[in-house]
Amino acid sequence: MAWRPAASRTSYWCLRRLSETPGPGCAALLAVAGIRPPLTAEHLAFQLGPRINAAGRMEDAMLALDLLLADSRESADPIAQRLQEQNTERQRLTAEIVREARVEVSQLDSATAVIVMGATHWPLGVLGLAASKLVEEFYRPTFVFNTDGDEWRGSARSIEGFHLVDCLRHCAPLLRRFGGHAMAAGLTVLGDRFNEVKAGLEEYTAARLNGDAFSRPIRIEASAAFADLKPSLHHEIQLLAPFGVGNREPLLLSRAVEVTRTETFGADGRHLRVHLRDRTATAEAIAFDKGATAPHLGTGRRIDLVYALQCERWDGLDRVRLHLRDLRPADQPALVLAGA
Repeated sequence: MAWRPAASRTSYWCLRRLSETPGPGCAALLAVAGIRPPLTAEHLAFQLGPRINAAGRMEDAMLALDLLLADSRESADPIAQRLQEQNTERQRLTAEIVREARVEVSQLDSATAVIVMGATHWPLGVLGLAASKLVEEFYRPTFVFNTDGDEWRGSARSIEGFHLVDCLRHCAPLLRRFGGHAMAAGLTVLGDRFNEVKAGLEEYTAARLNGDAFSRPIRIEASAAFADLKPSLHHEIQLLAPFGVGNREPLLLSRAVEVTRTETFGADGRHLRVHLRDRTATAEAIAFDKGATAPHLGTGRRIDLVYALQCERWDGLDRVRLHLRDLRPADQPALVLAGA
């Protein structure tokens, strides 16, 4: 095996064991998620983790513990199926909040430095997920509240360079409770003080963020032609896994590629699939929760795109696919590569 840092070696063996000899609960969860070995860190982060986490968000976290402690597939399978259903409902509710919030955000001034909004029917368990989606889409610090009752509870997510807890400390006299860290926080406010809190958050963020802060930074490792995107390259990149905070996944750039077909998939066409070609080869790219972008990617349009490289086994063959992180019309100025 190629050399890996100590943390990566530990993760490698854990993933290998989970692939080869999963316990009954994990095996049941892998089955309902449709995951086939070998497992990757991405499977854990974006497929298994959310299903386990859905228990606490939607019902009772003990359900996830019951799954992991199950001593047989017979007892594990119905629990895994319940978690699958809860995860589907979690996705639906999160998408509903984001869809409603997007309408409100569209009415804000483009110079608005922070998103602060709420509704009585927005479930507490998915507020943080919805706030994350809104930050991803609009790249503003975002505070999302459930406004039912006298005490309004909210979740907040931030952008690079804006410390949420410092912001909440500034507004502390107006709050009942708050806590968290730089990028994520929770808070509670009395309903009759919400407008004061909103004004305080807007004042604080406006004083500390300018227009430049709302351009999402992207660090690109290298340019690549589609002919370069082979399973062997994906394997080399995965030697650096697992990726996350402190060890971000390498991103690649391909310029002036042509769109040959665009389609949506998933419930309500939530996700985006784009078929592309450059002068060397063809490629398929996907982007989750970006189905609304499809009308802007007509056949023949040329774009620059930034992506992470994925690899999946299909009919016994390894096939690479691009996980889109950003794109733009191809006639804009060149991006600056990492280290340039």
